[in-house]
Amino acid sequence: MHPAIVNGTQMDLPVWLPEPARHYLIHTEDGLSIRAMARLAGDHASSISRQVRLFEIRRDDALLDEG
Repeated sequence: MHPAIVNGTQMDLPVWLPEPARHYLIHTEDGLSIRAMARLAGDHASSISRQVRLFEIRRDDALLDEG
């Protein structure tokens, strides 16, 4: 995935970060909409939404949340 452009600035996320984690962070921390992320990623909004939702569920795990 290419670096995300949010509010005119480029987000530099680590390359090793899984794509669902990237989508979650871009959506929650920077407020980019699911549809906008889908357009940038060339994917369906439902796929991005599912990734974000699954990552939110995984955040309930204390080990993952610390990471």
